[in-house]
Amino acid sequence: MKKWLKITLISLGSLLGLLVIAVCVACWLIFTPARLTSIVNSLTAKYINAETHFDKVDLTLFKTFPDVGVDIHDFYVVNPMVGAPSDTLAYVSSLAVGVNLREFLGSGNIIVRKLCLDNTKANIFIDDKGANNFSIFPQSSDTTSSAPFSLPDDIDISHVSVKDFNCIFIDEQHGMNAQIDNLSLAISAALRNTLSGKADIDVSVDSIAFAMD
Repeated sequence: MKKWLKITLISLGSLLGLLVIAVCVACWLIFTPARLTSIVNSLTAKYINAETHFDKVDLTLFKTFPDVGVDIHDFYVVNPMVGAPSDTLAYVSSLAVGVNLREFLGSGNIIVRKLCLDNTKANIFIDDKGANNFSIFPQSSDTTSSAPFSLPDDIDISHVSVKDFNCIFIDEQHGMNAQIDNLSLAISAALRNTLSGKADIDVSVDSIAFAMD
C-alpha cells in the first residue's frame, strides 16, 4: 500500500473515531440520568394504567461501546387489587441492557451482549371472577393492522443473567397457587428466526411451591 494512501486511511479513521466520540459525548450531555429518568417516567405514565416509577435511568455509551447500554435502578409497578398478596405488581432493583444498535438498524438482527436482572419481585393475582392485576396496558384502538409478528433473522444473546428472582402467583378462579424463591438464571444463546440454534442455560432456585384445589 502506498504511503500516502495509508496515511489518508489512518487520518480518516482517526477523524471518524473523533466524530463518534463527539456524538457519544453530546448524547450523554443531552440525556443526563436526571433528564432521561424524567422522560421515561413521563412516557411510562402515559402508556401504563398503573402507578409506575423509575428511580434512575442512565445511558451507558462508553461502558458498552460500540453497543448502546441502559441501566435501570429501582423500578416498580403498583396496582392494588382486593385479595392480591401485595399492592406491588412488580419490582426490579437493577436492570442493565447492552444492544448492538448498528446491527439492529442495519440488518434487524438483535445482538444482546449484556442483560442483567437483579433482585426482582412479582406478585401476580387473578380473582375468582377472572379479573387480574397485570392487565395494565391500554387496549389498542387500531383494528386495521393484520401484519403477523415475525422474529429477526438472528438473535445472539452473549450474556443474560437473572439473580434473586421471586414470584408469587395466585389464581383464585382455578384454585392455583405457586411461589418461586431466589431463582438464578444464566443464558447464552444464538437462535435463528425458526427458533433453531444453540443455547446454554444454567438454573438454580432455593424453592418452588405449587398447590391446586
